[in-house]
Amino acid sequence: FGSSSSSSSSSRAAAMAFQRTVSRLQGSPHWKPLHAFAEDPSRLELGFETRVTSAAREDIRQICKYLGVNFRCVGSGTQKRIVALKLDALRERATAEELAGAAPPYTAGFFR
Repeated sequence: FGSSSSSSSSSRAAAMAFQRTVSRLQGSPHWKPLHAFAEDPSRLELGFETRVTSAAREDIRQICKYLGVNFRCVGSGTQKRIVALKLDALRERATAEELAGAAPPYTAGFFR
């Protein structure tokens, strides 16, 4: 009984070991561009250059999670980069374009 409980709490502690505080995330140079991106309904993607370090990518991941923005890492090695995405907005846009394509011309303008 005792070992199972301590094993469970130690794995929880390990999972949270690298969690940044909100104040640390807000102090990151990536906070402002990500916050502006999250608030801008016209932007669907925000890419970061390959020179962003793994520690900075972790900051970006945690900021994205905090702001409710999706992210993807693409590439590998020195070409690895992270991209913030608004997947819900991308899906909505794709659905609207699909509906517009199938709609009569006078109705299609509503979706575009």
